[in-house]
Amino acid sequence: MDRKHVGKIDLWGYYQQDRLLRQEEDLNGDGKVDRMLYFEGGEISRREEDSRGNGRIDLIESFSQGRLAKRLVDSKGNGKFDTLYVFKDNKLVRQEKDTDGDGTFDVRIFFDDNGQELRQEADTNRDRRVDVWVTYRDGKRLQQEEDLNFNGKIDARYFFKDGQVIGQEQVVEEVEPGTPALFFSSVQEELRSIGAEVGQEGKKFATKAAKEQGTDRR
Repeated sequence: MDRKHVGKIDLWGYYQQDRLLRQEEDLNGDGKVDRMLYFEGGEISRREEDSRGNGRIDLIESFSQGRLAKRLVDSKGNGKFDTLYVFKDNKLVRQEKDTDGDGTFDVRIFFDDNGQELRQEADTNRDRRVDVWVTYRDGKRLQQEEDLNFNGKIDARYFFKDGQVIGQEQVVEEVEPGTPALFFSSVQEELRSIGAEVGQEGKKFATKAAKEQGTDRR
């Protein structure tokens, strides 16, 4: 389809037995695909987008029963996905970040129904295990617990008020964290869970429809 009526195709649909399987869109009119939508059972299951128009996918979303479930983003535009957003009932409930670019998430943030931070977890020594726990109240940091010797138990606490440390204590008898913490996953593991294959194929896919359009014109 030429949705803008300018003489350029900007929407391609691929069907099987009258069912839409995939849709490709040219968002900026350069003849190249910037967005791909995948469908299962008549509902969207995945969206991939090149939001910067450089031929590289930098945003992937997965859906469950038509609702947004996960969003994986290359926030820096350097070809590396580094931020994961997890949704429930179309509300953001968790965010994970790869802050050092090693391909594994190391910060995890939980949100309440109003979008304010509830708590935060971090891995500071790259072993995929949580060693820092931070709790918030009304969006402000309240307490931070740390596992200084990386054995999975808390041995130090810090207390905050208005963003400032007002007290600290060393935990003589180490204790288990109050909430069970999952291991941090890698970006590739999340890509596989979403069902996306991104890399060189992602770059090729952005020019596929343009080539097909050129062939049609000839």
